[in-house]
Amino acid sequence: MKHTMGPWHIGRETDHSADRFKRNCEWAMIRDERGGLIAKIESVHPKGEKQSSDFDIEAGNAALIATAPDLLEALEAVANSPRGQGLDVPVVIQVMEAIFKAKEVTK
Repeated sequence: MKHTMGPWHIGRETDHSADRFKRNCEWAMIRDERGGLIAKIESVHPKGEKQSSDFDIEAGNAALIATAPDLLEALEAVANSPRGQGLDVPVVIQVMEAIFKAKEVTK
């Protein structure tokens, strides 16, 4: 599977914070290191009505998505590490399943 290489970050700001009070939409934009758009986070409601809690959820989703390349790299390091052999089998299975899910290509 191919994907845009990390690091990814939130917005164009140098602090890459998810500050939704900056009065622009960048707090909900995931960008690569060159500023290219990876994803835009939005809540979708049947009537188009957002509630204030939706913005907090969107900011949390943006933060999680922005860390995806780092999380994948960390999981692969654990899976390939000799120390990973000391992990409980259910943890190793969970790590391997997460890596597979991240690299899975849907047809």
